[in-house]
Amino acid sequence: MAESFAVMGAFLIIANPELYHAGWKVFLDIMKNPGVIAEGDAMLVVLKYWTSPFSGYGLISNCVTPAHQDNNSQGQWYDFLTTIGR
Repeated sequence: MAESFAVMGAFLIIANPELYHAGWKVFLDIMKNPGVIAEGDAMLVVLKYWTSPFSGYGLISNCVTPAHQDNNSQGQWYDFLTTIGR
């Protein structure tokens, strides 16, 4: 997954460098001071393996996916959908 996340990060730095750098700034701020978020010490364990400026991922694992709309998204945010396989 780390390689796929790196590719998606590359898309983001090209499409919106400011958002990319803002995402990594939050990542680094949490690493320096985990107390700024709830369960910060537990988050440090996860962040050791997190390889992306994105704050979350969703995995759809089926052949047919119904139409989807992210009602919580905003126009200046980027949602990427990647198809891997047949």
